[in-house]
Amino acid sequence: TANDHFRYGVRAWNTDFQEFGSGVDPRVAYVHDFSDDLSVSLAVGRYSQLPETLFVIEGFGNPKIDTFEFANHYTFSVQKKFADSSSLVVEPYFKTFENLSINDKKLNYKAVGEGEAYGVDVTYKKQIDKFDIIAAYTFVKAKRQLYSDDSKQYRFEGDIPSTLQLSSNYRFDNGWRVSSLLKYSDGVPYTPIIATEDYQYKGKNYKKPIYGEPYSKRLPSNLDLDIQIGKTIKYSKGRSLEYSIELMNVTSIFRDNVVGIEYNDDYEKVGEYDQMEFLPAFHVNYRF
Repeated sequence: TANDHFRYGVRAWNTDFQEFGSGVDPRVAYVHDFSDDLSVSLAVGRYSQLPETLFVIEGFGNPKIDTFEFANHYTFSVQKKFADSSSLVVEPYFKTFENLSINDKKLNYKAVGEGEAYGVDVTYKKQIDKFDIIAAYTFVKAKRQLYSDDSKQYRFEGDIPSTLQLSSNYRFDNGWRVSSLLKYSDGVPYTPIIATEDYQYKGKNYKKPIYGEPYSKRLPSNLDLDIQIGKTIKYSKGRSLEYSIELMNVTSIFRDNVVGIEYNDDYEKVGEYDQMEFLPAFHVNYRF
């Protein structure tokens, strides 16, 4: 049967770090259930976080910054359950950012930056007996101010348009399980070096870079695969022992994930920095 209800929440915070003080983040959601299998919701909320420490400490940043960075979230959600033990959630959203600590020529940093982001999250879950599958796709477009004397908003490290994740987990009758996570994501934006300029320091000649438009280039896309094989042994009184082998970054065996550009002292590109290579690990957990 159809029904309507509200969900309310508030997050209160207090810190004695410098002069940031305390505050509250209110949140509210309206939910309409068309049936037991279909519902929609509209949520509004405020979220806050401290600026990066480097931006607000003496000697590096601006210790006079005393305000949190804020984000206002507006989310619409559609949730559908299907008869075949699967479900689908679609959540478009819009966010605005306030009081971002951005570069300032006089004070190093100043809490006057603004920005915005919009996108959609899509999550599909399916259960087939002992086999669980989750497919999640995220699309996002984000931009923000970078300089206090420039009102233009640029894309930044957080602007990764597409991310696709496929996770699976299979449980055997004898306590063994096999799980995996495959993740694809577009490359991270970066600011290119378009030229160099000569200068002297203490009688020696050096080169300094001339940068292009902020974050106008993008690194290659990333592809990661993690696999875990484990076994759980259950004992009396709720105790259990779990041990597993995890194979991280399997795709790095045949494909490098680029995380940065390497330059020489003349700011000429000489290579790339790659993500951590294939790494096996062994885990043991005992619960009592």
